[in-house]
Amino acid sequence: MRFLKYTLLVLLGLVLLAGAAGFVYWQSKKPMLNGELRSKEVKDEVTVLFDDYGVPHIYAQNEPDAFFALGYVHAQDRLFQMELMRRVASGRLAEILGSDLTAVDVFFRTIGMKEYAVKSVEQNKNFANEPYYKAAEAYVAGINQYIKEGATPIEFDLLGIPKEPFTMVDCQLIGAYMAFSFSEAFKQESILDFINQKYGSVYLKDLVPSWSDSAFRVPVDAKDKPRLLGMSGLINDIEQKLPLFPYHGSNAWVVAPQNTKAGKVLLSNDTHIGYGQPSVWYEAHLVCPNLDFYGSFLGGVPTPVLGHNPNFGWGITMFENDDVDFYSEKLNPQNPQQVATPTGWQTMQKRIETIHVKGKPDTTLEVLQTPHGAVVSNLPKLFKNTKPNEVVSVWWSYLLFPDESIKAFYNLAHAKNIDEATPNLATIHAPGLNFMMGDKDGNIAWWAVAKLPKRPKGSNSMMLLDGASGKDDILGWHDFATNPHRINPPEGYIASANSQPQDMGYGLIPGYYQPEDRIKRVNQLLSARKDWTAESLRSVINDEVSTTYPDLLKNILPKITVDKNAGIEQTCYNLLQKWDGSHETTDVEPTIFYKLLYNIYHFGMQDELGSENLSSFLTIALSKRSLDGLIANNASTWWNDVSTPALSETESDILTKAFKQSVVDLEAQLGNNPQTWTWGKVHLLTHKHALSKQPPLDKLFNVGPFEVAGGRETVNKLDFKLDSTGIYHITNGPALRRIVDFGNPLNATSCLPTGQSGNLASPHYNDQATLYANKQARTEYMNRKEIEKVSKNRLGFSNY
Repeated sequence: MRFLKYTLLVLLGLVLLAGAAGFVYWQSKKPMLNGELRSKEVKDEVTVLFDDYGVPHIYAQNEPDAFFALGYVHAQDRLFQMELMRRVASGRLAEILGSDLTAVDVFFRTIGMKEYAVKSVEQNKNFANEPYYKAAEAYVAGINQYIKEGATPIEFDLLGIPKEPFTMVDCQLIGAYMAFSFSEAFKQESILDFINQKYGSVYLKDLVPSWSDSAFRVPVDAKDKPRLLGMSGLINDIEQKLPLFPYHGSNAWVVAPQNTKAGKVLLSNDTHIGYGQPSVWYEAHLVCPNLDFYGSFLGGVPTPVLGHNPNFGWGITMFENDDVDFYSEKLNPQNPQQVATPTGWQTMQKRIETIHVKGKPDTTLEVLQTPHGAVVSNLPKLFKNTKPNEVVSVWWSYLLFPDESIKAFYNLAHAKNIDEATPNLATIHAPGLNFMMGDKDGNIAWWAVAKLPKRPKGSNSMMLLDGASGKDDILGWHDFATNPHRINPPEGYIASANSQPQDMGYGLIPGYYQPEDRIKRVNQLLSARKDWTAESLRSVINDEVSTTYPDLLKNILPKITVDKNAGIEQTCYNLLQKWDGSHETTDVEPTIFYKLLYNIYHFGMQDELGSENLSSFLTIALSKRSLDGLIANNASTWWNDVSTPALSETESDILTKAFKQSVVDLEAQLGNNPQTWTWGKVHLLTHKHALSKQPPLDKLFNVGPFEVAGGRETVNKLDFKLDSTGIYHITNGPALRRIVDFGNPLNATSCLPTGQSGNLASPHYNDQATLYANKQARTEYMNRKEIEKVSKNRLGFSNY
């Protein structure tokens, strides 16, 4: 008994000791929100007030000090996120996450983002005395001060990540990853090429790779008034493996004074980005001489991508222009290191990359470069059908010009009105962005921003191009003044939801534009009244009604044969007939509709595409954009099942089969009472951390799940992978829901998906998650007196 007693006491002591050690460890990881810090990098005193949601309000006597403090507090909240983002574009994930990420590293090393980032930084050094460059250097210095002195993130301890200083190249790399994720061509062109090569134009024409003549196009102001087979699958694999979020679209609109109750401009923006924990945007408010700005920042990027000051503000959406082309390059049979050009054989450039892999030997990669770009036909899974003496290269406009976006966004943050802001847009060459702008003077404007290539007549940039003859080579670049734009239109508002712009006089701009569902609904709502307020405008940003899906069903349902003896079939049919497009969590119709939609794609296309290509197809905008035309065409070749050559199926056959299978699937999944098949049961939002694939870390780091409203192309877009499971785990949606009222610009409203901090020990790790799921908002404070009322924490910086 005495031995047992001593044993229990020892065990109890060990438990208490472990608990104490755990408590000390946890306390050591908490962010420093109060106190005084000293650094030789700051010239004068800096005060940081954290508001009730952890947003830093930075008060400094000069700009470099303000940006230094921003870098410090940004790293304190998001250092692990910054670490992952700089490693993605530089191809250095495998050295901390293992061999599963080697293919991802190979892809990004091949594309050449690191080389591009180094060149851009070298070119920007020519402007080292300019304020934007000094601000960027100070921001990096702030990050490094935290890396040197601050608490090591828990994730660094778990993965054994060494702490390395941040550099200006890292800032550039993070911007490069954003540019890559905006380029839909990497995914869509391989699907188009596969269909064209295997089945020809008769199949391709039904998928509408460009808008039909009757489709909505964003109004503009006239000038002065399968050899790619596998690329889409590879990009999908990369997105699945990446511990980060891809970018997917966005909504933005700006309402002119004549349409608002207070006679002041209203600006709304919700950027659509893949969900993760932490979410993409980090909010901060900077105040110093000549600057009073509230913005949303990417981890590791010193200047805001969107934001506002008391006089001017902007939001962004993806332009979706085609800025990536693939070229078939002819090799010299006598020298496979050379490719054909219009002027003769040219030797490809070569570089050797070494990829470090955690726990395994290094991998060596040879990267070849043609005059068009990097050779990508040797990437994993790709180009199974390349011809003898052929390689495929990728041309990407982003890599052709120095990146001046940090300077552009710096200047936008300082602009006092649209006229001051607009010249800076011309310096952003890629990725393509729609800028929605408003100012306190009552002006509104939209510009589609990108360097737009002049392509040869007859060259189809959505297909594999001829790299040898020169007939598909870019001829030059359009002047920025001819980019699509609108300024103070008579209807009193401008909206963007990734739709194709009208012709500016040189033809429609090729691109991978989103379907018109959201833009039609936004236009319907914005045109309905002339007394908009910030509060009433939030009903638009939160709108969950699809007007296009009920119209689509009017074309689908009459072609379906229902078994009158099957009561559940008839009930489901009747529900879809009466559906108004609502996507509330208590609705049952969306549950039925999306199951039907998947089965239409499955029975209509899998016989031609195969399961892997169908899965890839369902992730791209083309699948959504082509749906109306496909359903309307009962003679489309897609309806005939090529796997049953003895039969000739009709559209009615396929739609009926899809509907019946949907009812069977739902009954097996959710029971035999359709009234209980509510949308909230199957439409779920979980904010997944980069380490969540390793149980039980998912329980520790993830936020959610939440039952949420919204759908694939509702204005409140909460999108998901459409598949056979019947559970729609949301993958992307609004990364913020922001409204700026220039009648009260110091109290804009917004909400992040989870919280400001990616630090698990922070009180602001997930304190906005419920607010976000419930479509609510909080204030973006810019008035110091109001900030001091809600602030509980103060952090100071001063020189030694």
